[in-house]
Amino acid sequence: MKKTTALAIIALLLTLGATAAQASVINVFSGVGTTNAAALEQTWLGTGSGHVTDSFESYATNSMDNGSGFAMSIGTVYGYGHVGDSTSTMTAYGEHATDGIKYWSNAVKNNTNDKGDFWLQLNPGRDTVGFYTTDLHDVGGQTWVTVNTLSGSKDINLFDYTGTQRSGTEIYFIVQANEEISSIVFHKATGANDGYAIDGITTSNTPIPAAAWLLGSGLLGLVGLRRVRS
Repeated sequence: MKKTTALAIIALLLTLGATAAQASVINVFSGVGTTNAAALEQTWLGTGSGHVTDSFESYATNSMDNGSGFAMSIGTVYGYGHVGDSTSTMTAYGEHATDGIKYWSNAVKNNTNDKGDFWLQLNPGRDTVGFYTTDLHDVGGQTWVTVNTLSGSKDINLFDYTGTQRSGTEIYFIVQANEEISSIVFHKATGANDGYAIDGITTSNTPIPAAAWLLGSGLLGLVGLRRVRS
């Protein structure tokens, strides 16, 4: 009887171990404020090779998903939003570009009250994605992203990495998985009609360097990093 019980426990532990091994591990890094955001981005971009960045500069203002997706060099954007610039309505509310003059807004063009979800389908899939946000979490809302990998999906609350409401602030996020990321869904803020922008999206299979881990630990005033399992 004892032998049977012991074997059953061993089998259970092996099963749990296999499940844990198959789960996707996701690290999230953030740099809050213009100086810290740029420092985190440059630390990563200065390491390795194969980084591909799209900053919306080559796309016409007010371009949006026309039903078949908004094609970019790194993949395709689907859902709510449009390409904004300094002439766009949302610029007056804190959204702005971080590289050049254009960005992606989660609001319908010329409508400050109509915002929603959008998602980036990567092509090809990569294990690391970096992006800027501006005007995130400024009216009491919290914004979530869903990271989809080969093992499944994981919801991540970006508010956990900003620490407080950030009206108009530039924030750089890096999302890194131990396997291929196929897409990231950017959700409308919960509890508020919060509009925000993203810009300077970079994809790569280059790991985050050790220096970025130090940045994420709190040096230079960064909020930090967290690790989540799907």
